[in-house]
Amino acid sequence: MPLLLIQYRQKDVDRITGENQHRLCCTAAARLLESVGITEHPIFSFISDGPHVVLASAWAKDETVHIFERHLLSFDISTAIGAWHYATVLARIAIIYGPKLSDRFAQVESDLIRRVETESPSLRWKQTHEVEVEYVTDAGAEKRYTTDNNIPIK
Repeated sequence: MPLLLIQYRQKDVDRITGENQHRLCCTAAARLLESVGITEHPIFSFISDGPHVVLASAWAKDETVHIFERHLLSFDISTAIGAWHYATVLARIAIIYGPKLSDRFAQVESDLIRRVETESPSLRWKQTHEVEVEYVTDAGAEKRYTTDNNIPIK
């Protein structure tokens, strides 16, 4: 399960592209936890530009991914004290949030296994699964289906 992501921005990648790549990684990790059944649990991420490292976090709540990336903690790991602070934060994330994530996974593990065994549509990883088709039936009731094998959306 994702707990910590580290994104190193290459020198030939501009700042905006690096930040967007970082957001995509955070969103993917939060959605992975959400699909497993774990919401409102932080995923920490570091974005690095050489010796400068910034800590951000993301989580999924109510089918929305929240990325906290303003007024962030930053480190200069080229200095001894900066490297020490960076290592300390890594250790705290592992010690504090690692067991919490493990406990949360233990709570949803049996449901996840059941969904895998029954091939639940909620675990399909296809782009077409995300596309919805809406239409009105002859009786006037609106139904929503995905474009993937006409699976009804509840």
